[in-house]
Amino acid sequence: MFSDKRAHRLGDIVSVVISESATSTNTSKLTSNRAATGDPNGLGTGLVNQLINATGSMQGAGQKGVGKFPSFLLPKPAGQNPAILSTTGTGDYTGGGAITNSQVVTAQMAVQVIDVLPNGNMVVEGIRQVSFSKERQFASLRGIIRPADVSATNTVPSSAIADARIDIVSEGSLTDSQKKGWLMRLDEKISPY
Repeated sequence: MFSDKRAHRLGDIVSVVISESATSTNTSKLTSNRAATGDPNGLGTGLVNQLINATGSMQGAGQKGVGKFPSFLLPKPAGQNPAILSTTGTGDYTGGGAITNSQVVTAQMAVQVIDVLPNGNMVVEGIRQVSFSKERQFASLRGIIRPADVSATNTVPSSAIADARIDIVSEGSLTDSQKKGWLMRLDEKISPY
């Protein structure tokens, strides 16, 4: 004489217990080292030294059209010619960051059976809006449930919903105060630091 109160037909209502949690962690580290030395006899700086020495040699050989050079530019005897130009450079960069994000959603809402599939599974959908103190919270849920997952109290856990789409969005001054201003967001986009 007792009828089954569990949802099983088009238009029936079932209560969904939403209990979702998500945690994500992302860590990155970058280290870069670079060193360079310009050999006084190498292609770059050595070439400059050789040109200066050759020009000085031409002046010493009495070539026409070559003016007087300061004595420090004139060639020295073999083995005494110091390097006039040499370079050394180093660069180090170390950077890193870590992001940990954890969210927990707990709620309960009623949804309606909007379609019954040939295998008996039910497509459910529902929207809920709650307003308080100039804050509005919108919750929407859509997914597919099996009749076997609906309990005797006509409830189903959100973990048993296939193809679940659960959206919970808040609007209002409290929510707006938690957001960064447009100038700060712009600064973060263009700042090189």
